[in-house]
Amino acid sequence: MLRYRRITVSADPAKPSKAERQADVALVISYHEARLADLLEQVQDGFGRYDAGELDAFELDELIHHYKRAARLLRTLLDGHAYRRGLRPAVPHIGGVYLFTGVHRYAGRTRNANRRLGQHIQKCSGENSAPFAFNITKADARDAGLDVNGSRKHVAALPDFDPYFEAAKQRVRTMDFR
Repeated sequence: MLRYRRITVSADPAKPSKAERQADVALVISYHEARLADLLEQVQDGFGRYDAGELDAFELDELIHHYKRAARLLRTLLDGHAYRRGLRPAVPHIGGVYLFTGVHRYAGRTRNANRRLGQHIQKCSGENSAPFAFNITKADARDAGLDVNGSRKHVAALPDFDPYFEAAKQRVRTMDFR
């Protein structure tokens, strides 16, 4: 079983409840465990291929090295510092994989994490720049009885869509960004 020594919680006054934070932690742990199981399955398959003579010792060593590197990167992402726009320290201007955590969860890849966070939460961001908020908006609008079938462009042009989209971007602004 995986255990975490420290969980970063924002000092934001609008922080989620204890139950929501516990649900987030449980989700992160289960995600981490599932991804590690995927990686270990590849290693196990590598040993089987080595035993069958399909891989030599150097190829198996490379596979094990890949596992160790991927497991370390996964741990870095999930244990990493939680950032919020406007709070110090600032989100670094580096590329990589990012993760939003909160009631809704979203993962993506970027070349510049600072710029990408801004694109997700700026008031002027459209449906293609803020896909996480757009997905939240579609679910909220569907729950409110709006017909949200069609392309992003078509759905974003609906007259009743904007208030939901702005509210979703505001919710994303309050989420932790790793």
